[in-house]
Amino acid sequence: MLLMKEQASKTAVAKLRRLALLARELRDGKRFEITRLTALKSLCEDPTAAGQFTLHLVKRAKGNAKKRYKPLIANALQQLKKQLANPRDQVPQSLWEAIRELEESQNETRKHRWGRVRIIHCGEALLAEYGLRCVARRWESAHWGYRAARQYAERYDPRHGTGLIPESASAVEDIVGFWARYHFGRDANKMLVLS
Repeated sequence: MLLMKEQASKTAVAKLRRLALLARELRDGKRFEITRLTALKSLCEDPTAAGQFTLHLVKRAKGNAKKRYKPLIANALQQLKKQLANPRDQVPQSLWEAIRELEESQNETRKHRWGRVRIIHCGEALLAEYGLRCVARRWESAHWGYRAARQYAERYDPRHGTGLIPESASAVEDIVGFWARYHFGRDANKMLVLS
């Protein structure tokens, strides 16, 4: 058992070092495809860890939300905290209702040549929706944790396009910081010294 924990710690450190290096390269002006965050899927396989992670992201993003969406996000935070404090097999109806309310607040679609596309006016509300799905559908925590991280870190700039661009650096650093504290109880700067 100890050997398995030690191996898991080494794997987590390796992933966090790669993500910390990614953040540094973003600060240096590079850009990357958003799929560079797929390393987070394995960190989010533990539903409790993924729930804590998405709670962290939603808390951080709430302040940037449009005023109209803030009450919905506040409710999502309350539902996330309740579910994480007392995880149940049977997800409470109030959590499903919070997901539905967030979906309905951005239910506009447009026809595109590939099909219908959902129009998102508030990325922070979408992030809250993903966070709720992460705790409601525990067996899909890796998928929803990754989707939440994507929503949190992805940016757009006409010079760089969409994806992980220099403006994403602080979000990626925040993601690394969360996981370093979660797994090792310390700040990433002290642990993930990059050569």
